[in-house]
Amino acid sequence: MAYEPKVGESYPQPNKYKKEEWQATHKGKILLPDGKTYYLDVWPKYISKNGNEMVKVKIGKECPPDNEVSRPNVDTSSQPKGFEDLKDDIPF
Repeated sequence: MAYEPKVGESYPQPNKYKKEEWQATHKGKILLPDGKTYYLDVWPKYISKNGNEMVKVKIGKECPPDNEVSRPNVDTSSQPKGFEDLKDDIPF
């Protein structure tokens, strides 16, 4: 059975790539009511300036769809016409 995310819920996992103190201790994704998924960073034992212990949560950038590879934006309007059917395969 595949995991089905619920709106407004997240299950962050420990950040195994954390190397600096300022980096989040847990990372995850969260599905918002608008249907978009965003990255989520969590610091569970964040100490405020007045000494209170709290949890800090930060919603980051929107996640690309799972079936789509993230690619840079390329302006194709300046490319020569007539090359649309060519494949990227090199014959040699």
